[in-house]
Formats: sequence, C-alpha cells, structure tokens
Amino acid sequence: MRNRRPCFVWRFVSGQNATYTTTAASEREARLQLPSVRLVFAARIRVQEDNKPCLNSLSAW
Repeated sequence: MRNRRPCFVWRFVSGQNATYTTTAASEREARLQLPSVRLVFAARIRVQEDNKPCLNSLSAW
C-alpha cells in the first residue's frame, strides 16, 4: 500500500539569524514543531520514498 502523505524537509529562517530544518508531511506540521519561533518559509524538499513513513525530526543551525 502506498503512503499518500509524502514527507518533506522544511527549512525556515528566523529574524535572529537562525535556520531551522524539520521533517514533516505538511508545512503546518513543521511549524507546530517550532511553536515559539517566528518563522519565514525558505524551502520544501521531498525526501520520502514510496513505502517509508514520514518520521518527524528537528534541527536548528
């Protein structure tokens, strides 16, 4: 069975010269992982292969 929710790496920047990268199925899910940070969307990169689940992860640079 094919997963209908593709997984993306979402990249955001903040006004404090920080870049945040998270993995989620939607931009809303990605933003919910960073609730206390004001973010500007920077990039969406598809990373999921057909049969693998989307696992959430987060990193800040």
